[in-house]
Amino acid sequence: MCAVFRAAPPLPPSQAQASVKRQEEKPSYFTSLKSLVTNKNFLLLVVSYGINMGTFYAISTLLNQVLLLYFENSEADGGRIGFTMVLAGVFGSVLGGVVLDKTHRFK
Repeated sequence: MCAVFRAAPPLPPSQAQASVKRQEEKPSYFTSLKSLVTNKNFLLLVVSYGINMGTFYAISTLLNQVLLLYFENSEADGGRIGFTMVLAGVFGSVLGGVVLDKTHRFK
């Protein structure tokens, strides 16, 4: 029988069978990692996020030291400035999401 007929058809007969076949052919961890590293859009996202978070963490870490250098006894003001930075980031993210949703100007 095997000499005349194939074990399986070349294309799966249904979406369910295609899904099962895709799950059986899972790529390895290194294959997935290689596809991420070679993806231009992913690298742009990683670099832009890294610059954004690095800048935020650097400013928020050094804010009190820089502020106290020029304004004595202003520890409370440093906390308020940091709180304002966090709130601006939250509202900016929400506003950016709404604008992108309305304009559809994203990849």
